[in-house]
Amino acid sequence: MKQGEEDLFDDFEGWEADYYLLNNKQYDKLIDLREQHVKKNPDDMHAVLDLCEAYCLNKEYLKALKILEKVYREGFDDFAVGSCQPTCRIKDI
Repeated sequence: MKQGEEDLFDDFEGWEADYYLLNNKQYDKLIDLREQHVKKNPDDMHAVLDLCEAYCLNKEYLKALKILEKVYREGFDDFAVGSCQPTCRIKDI
């Protein structure tokens, strides 16, 4: 996010800002928000997969696949890897 844009969500809880951006299809800002969350919580599997979803929604499929490769190599369970599938389909790539 650009300088000052993070102030827009200061009064929001984390999930509220995420929901707002997702609901308003502001996927580029959603990616920024989720990237920040992953930086703060690199071991949070759900944060990593949420970032994967944001890349898919923004049609940045190769970035999403790189994340899925990392998830696979680090040994997250099959359920976690599968949770990214609804928005990131092979036919879209």
